[in-house]
Amino acid sequence: MRRILISGGARGIGAACVRAFCEAGDRVAFLYHSRDDAAMALCAETGALSLRCDLASPDEAVRAARWAIEALGGVDVLINNAGIAQIKMLPDITDEDWQ
Repeated sequence: MRRILISGGARGIGAACVRAFCEAGDRVAFLYHSRDDAAMALCAETGALSLRCDLASPDEAVRAARWAIEALGGVDVLINNAGIAQIKMLPDITDEDWQ
């Protein structure tokens, strides 16, 4: 049984990953930013663990990593799914855009 941590796990591709890994018998924890209703429903459906977290904050990212390691007893697989879209050419994205 693998221990999986998925960022952006409350909906879309992240939620599909949560479901797939849970169905495969893995222990799964996921992070979400603002979809409390979706996160709670996914936890009830799959038995996965969840934590609300703003990954734009380095302190919150460290807190989330520590939480996952403690809750799962370690992390074997990390899926970095959280993100936002910038509709720009890569060279045009500024440091402020990344933040």
